[in-house]
Amino acid sequence: MLTALVLICSLAITPDLANCDRNSAVDVFLVPDPISNPASCLFLGQAYVAQTAMGRALRKDETVKIVCAPSRPPQSKPAQASPDQFTPGAREPVLGALRGPSFE
Repeated sequence: MLTALVLICSLAITPDLANCDRNSAVDVFLVPDPISNPASCLFLGQAYVAQTAMGRALRKDETVKIVCAPSRPPQSKPAQASPDQFTPGAREPVLGALRGPSFE
């Protein structure tokens, strides 16, 4: 299963979208549902952000980057689980990006 991490990236802060990550993104959120394959992950990540106020209010210098990575298996102690962590050493995440104006 995959988890989609949605990054709202400012091209003024990070002109090279490849360098946009959780630390440099303007906003970050997770798609709450587990996803079975990379194509669906990118598609559902795009659809999810399009339904949010953030996705509809992107500025011209903002873009969306979707990172799909293997979901972390449930922890034995739920209090220690972090929803935005991915499995270390897993395959490279699948990336997708959309420019702000064409995302509408």
